Parts: sequence; structure tokens; C-alpha cells
Amino acid sequence: MTTKAPLEARLKRCPKCELTLSLDKFPKSLKTKDGLHCYCKPCKKIYSLSWYHANPDKTRNSRLKNTFGITLEDYNDLLKAQNGCCAICQTDTPTGSASFHVDHCHKTNKIRGLLCSKCNHALGLFNDNQNTIRKAIKYLDRAEAEGRL
Repeated sequence: MTTKAPLEARLKRCPKCELTLSLDKFPKSLKTKDGLHCYCKPCKKIYSLSWYHANPDKTRNSRLKNTFGITLEDYNDLLKAQNGCCAICQTDTPTGSASFHVDHCHKTNKIRGLLCSKCNHALGLFNDNQNTIRKAIKYLDRAEAEGRL
């Protein structure tokens, strides 16, 4: 016969809000002995958001490393090599976000360059298919020749 743990063993106190809550109110953590973060979920969210806004470079560096395997320094070097412009349209003003998108091959995960939002979306809509892009160019050339552009 199994016995349930006493009620107080299934509760935990959050040092931030000082509330004693059930264990399901705490986010999981691989770094703690009990496998749960010390702050409850609402307090952890507030803490995480404040840290995120106080450390934008660290946050961005972490996202770049986790997503693309590059550092913020690598990103800045690539942008400098592109003269601070989109690798396709050469705009120096990224549209849709505050920075250029890291363009990469979805098959190999190799980084191809930095693109503005419009160029990044265009490649995505064409599924990186060079033949379809060539057909689109021919279509536009034909429309221009016929005076419909």
C-alpha cells in the first residue's frame, strides 16, 4: 500500500511573493534539487521579463547561439561584411523588426546572410526554390516587355 506524502511536503514557499503554493504552481528547473524553480510561475515570469529587458544583448546572443549557432559578435561581423545592408535588396533599414533576419538553408542549416524582413519572407514563400524564382523573374520580364508593369 502506497501512502501519500503529507500535505506540507506537497507545498512550496515562493521567496518573492512569500506565498505557500502547491508544487504545480512552480516552473520546472534542471538546476535545483527538487526539480522546481524557487519562484512561483507568476513571480518567475515577472523576473524573466525584467531580466530580458535589462539584458537585451545577452538575450539576443543566447537566442542567436541556440537558434543558429552564432554569437552576437558573429552576427555583427556578418552585417559589417554586408555593409550594414540586406544581402538581397541592399536596404540599410530592416523592415518588420529592429534587426535583419539570419537567412539559412533549411536543409544544411548553413547561414547564407542577413536579410530584411521582406526579402526573408519572399525566399520563404518561394520555398528557396531557384526554379520558381527564375519563373517569377521571367514573368515580370514578360509583363514589363508588354507594358504591364
